[in-house]
Amino acid sequence: MDQKHLERYFERIGLTMPENIAADGELLEKIFRAQVTHIPYENIDYLNLRKEPVTPEGLYRQIVENGRGGVCYDLNALLADVLCSLGYEAYPVMADHYRTHMENTEYRHSGLIVKDSAGNRWLSDAGDSFSGSLKPLRLQDGVVQYPGNEAYQLRKREDGSWMLFVQLKGEWVANYAFREEPASLETLTYFKLVAMNPEIPFTHEELFHIRTENGYRILRGRTYCEKNGAAKTARTVEDGELEAVYASFGLKHPYTVYARNP
Repeated sequence: MDQKHLERYFERIGLTMPENIAADGELLEKIFRAQVTHIPYENIDYLNLRKEPVTPEGLYRQIVENGRGGVCYDLNALLADVLCSLGYEAYPVMADHYRTHMENTEYRHSGLIVKDSAGNRWLSDAGDSFSGSLKPLRLQDGVVQYPGNEAYQLRKREDGSWMLFVQLKGEWVANYAFREEPASLETLTYFKLVAMNPEIPFTHEELFHIRTENGYRILRGRTYCEKNGAAKTARTVEDGELEAVYASFGLKHPYTVYARNP
């Protein structure tokens, strides 16, 4: 990604691109936090059944120029492209999601591994805004990390893979497992399209997530949920409210307006 495109990306996430780039943990945290609070997880491609490959050019156009978001494969691929352009080592990885209602969870999620200038490695998953962290997580075995009000733990498994746990109501819950092998854009595309099956509810109703400084906002079908600190609310959205609810994720209503975008 060149200088001009990087500057536009920084504008998209509400930051000014630094004049002197140090590919360290501090800048990584700043970029990551800004992306997950400005760019939503959204399944508009699935609702419109737009079967397009995951490419750097397409993601830039979709997310930066058109002001959209994307699913985990999109969001982590875009962030990887940005971070590599800034001097980090970054690549998406495939993950098996344990907190899902789908029968086959293998590779139904993508994460992102980043190595900074000091050699520290981080799980920087920008595509899990519901149960994901507000900051990157150090790739350390068994260390409890508190990136905000939540608690997370990464555990190395006997087969060499990692399991990410999140603490919910005092209990450690398995979120997803992943290996450290890089996932190609072709692999991301394949698994993104696998889920684009009309028989899966994911193609029938909105699923929008975005992190906030104190929690998150979620739209699932016509149910809108919001978490602010310890307070959680949920309500049914009426048709007349949808435009405003979409706007709270930075999106345009109805989702079919995006079907005409190039």
